[in-house]
Amino acid sequence: MSPQPKKRKCIRIRHKHDESRIPGLREKMLADNVDDLELEKVFKDLSQLEDYTFLKRLSILGIKRGIKAISKLDALAHLSLWQLTALDTAWLVEMPNLEELCFHTVQFKTFNLPQPTSKLNVLNLNLCKGLPEHLDLSSLTNLESLTVEDCGQIQSFSDCTRLVELREVFVSNLRDLSSLDGIATAPNLETITIQNTPNLTVAHVAWMVDHPTLKKVYPALKAEHDAPILQEVSKVLAPRFGDVFS
Repeated sequence: MSPQPKKRKCIRIRHKHDESRIPGLREKMLADNVDDLELEKVFKDLSQLEDYTFLKRLSILGIKRGIKAISKLDALAHLSLWQLTALDTAWLVEMPNLEELCFHTVQFKTFNLPQPTSKLNVLNLNLCKGLPEHLDLSSLTNLESLTVEDCGQIQSFSDCTRLVELREVFVSNLRDLSSLDGIATAPNLETITIQNTPNLTVAHVAWMVDHPTLKKVYPALKAEHDAPILQEVSKVLAPRFGDVFS
């Protein structure tokens, strides 16, 4: 029998009664060798995290005050931000060591990504607003996995020729998306899922037949399983992928 994976050690500050744990929290985490922290609204100001330079994972829900302090956390590899409004992300360009960045139900005031020297390999955007019409991924040269779900405004993606590590793309419920040209240029893409993108046509997915590295595709452009366009898509892609909806 293979050994069970170790349970992740994480400190969670979520409820009013957790306030009493905040004084001395840093010292306790260091003593217990815990580098994973989850915070909710009860933690009032993120500038309190400036000295938590040992953190490797951080999840924040509903707290925005002092958020620039996160850029000082040089060891941080995994960052998740939940339920934030009017978020200015200019500080993200100062975080070259991030490996995974997740936004959930975030409304952006500005949208920035780490610079080309960053280690970022996973980017997730879910139920976000305020994103640009043209999503520029060109700086993420180490990106391996991209997920974009239920995000308004996005119409296209930047050229991905330089994203040689990109292997997996998942796109769902992008009502305004009208092009996959940028994604099509990712030279080593292996898996792509496209769901409920009503502005895309069969012509927008035909490139998948000739892409040199694709192994698995699921281009469900309409949500209805019996939509005529799905039959057309399947017919176009069948010579290489068989029945893509089986």
